[in-house]
Amino acid sequence: TLVAVIVTRGKVHIVHAGDSRAYQISGSGVRQLTMDHSMVQEMLNRGDITEEEAQYHPHKNIITRALGVQEMINTDYTELPFGQEDTIL
Repeated sequence: TLVAVIVTRGKVHIVHAGDSRAYQISGSGVRQLTMDHSMVQEMLNRGDITEEEAQYHPHKNIITRALGVQEMINTDYTELPFGQEDTIL
């Protein structure tokens, strides 16, 4: 999986695929910036399972996007404000 980040001019630019995550750490706390590309995340998004069920789901390791599986891959792009005191993880 992949998370690529560029921080410039007060913004964070993120491209990602798979189940690796990006987090923003600021004075107000920690915020997850990316959403997993996984079977369980899709089930959560549809409302088929709860957050608690997702933690122990037998298919939580199945990702729906990954590098090297196909010649081309769809990635997600996110652009958000990023303060000088913020940290990206």
